Amino acid sequence: MIGSRFVDVSGHMEMPFYRRFGAKLITRLVNGSAKNGVRDSQSGFRAYSREALERLNVNEAGMGASVEILLDAASMI
Repeated sequence: MIGSRFVDVSGHMEMPFYRRFGAKLITRLVNGSAKNGVRDSQSGFRAYSREALERLNVNEAGMGASVEILLDAASMI
């Protein structure tokens, strides 16, 4: 499960335009590569099952890990 900073009941999000643009661009690229429907690939609000944690092989550090996890998970489907 991945939370999204772009889903807000009030329709308002407090994030500078350049960061919102960058996050949405990265999400679009990841969704195109992984064929998944993630709304915010850079969101840090995530929950994983025990099985997912055991199967994922993450090598990247920092923010690169979030994209690597999505691409790795998509390859397992």
